[in-house]
Amino acid sequence: MKKTQPILIAVIFLISASLFIVYKHPTLLGNNLAEKSIIDVPSSFLINPAPYPLKSGRTPAPILSAKAAIVMDADSKKVMYEKNRELRFSPASTVKIMTALVALERYSLSDLLTVQTESTIPSTMVLVEVEVISFESLLYGLLLNSGNDAALALAENYPSGTTAFVARMNGKAKKLSLTDTFFSDVSGLDDNGNFTTATDLAQLLISWRFLEKINYILNK
Repeated sequence: MKKTQPILIAVIFLISASLFIVYKHPTLLGNNLAEKSIIDVPSSFLINPAPYPLKSGRTPAPILSAKAAIVMDADSKKVMYEKNRELRFSPASTVKIMTALVALERYSLSDLLTVQTESTIPSTMVLVEVEVISFESLLYGLLLNSGNDAALALAENYPSGTTAFVARMNGKAKKLSLTDTFFSDVSGLDDNGNFTTATDLAQLLISWRFLEKINYILNK
């Protein structure tokens, strides 16, 4: 037994030395093995994405009077409920969501804009012609008051005016893959020209919710 102890100690030493060399110089194992991690990460340390929401089938679908509707998970874009999701309809004042998106590309909150045309078509924030007002205030009036005059002021101060602003709205819709959406004005008053679908409107709202300035205003 005494003779085997030195041999055993020598074997342990050689194994330890070999592991140390491999750890410090993994390329000695070859390119394929060198690319592999020596240390296995426990599964408890791995980040697992949240599962997609699933309809259990136990809850009956709601009865809605609306002609079209959709319930979509914002993170996964999983559709949990739909009714005529591709049916085109007039977006009305939800047009102002895109109006806000385009305006945020152009203006800073502290920018001062001049009211060029006084609009009295409800709803309004009661702007007066030649009034000078900050973009932040117009954004409040647009989103909280649903101000048609605020939408018009934003468009008229845009380079090349309202026509260019509406063109940018449609360009933005195309960029967001809103394939069944078209804008003909900045406030949603043109029921015959504007159209969208429940699916496109949900997609638009999902892109909208990540904007810090929008959330700042809506949460105040």
